[in-house]
Amino acid sequence: MKNIIFLSYLNLWSLQNKKGAPSFYKTIQAYINDGWNVTLINPSYKNGETPYIEKLINYTFKPFFYPYVKYRKIGFIARILHALQGNIKMHILAKKA
Repeated sequence: MKNIIFLSYLNLWSLQNKKGAPSFYKTIQAYINDGWNVTLINPSYKNGETPYIEKLINYTFKPFFYPYVKYRKIGFIARILHALQGNIKMHILAKKA
């Protein structure tokens, strides 16, 4: 059996279920249909959605610094901390998968 792990800062759907750009969703679905064991590791943003897909193993984590990215004075530092925290969490979860 073939295995693949996707590490992404994106949700499968960028807006809501079946709304937004379908390319990421269709890529995951194509791998599953081709017989791959697919693992997706991504942050859980509340503006997007990662719906249930049969045979998809999905690990999510809460992005602590993402809500602060929108503030003008601290946004730059928040982006750096968001990237660092995301990379560390993805690394830890990928080692467990």
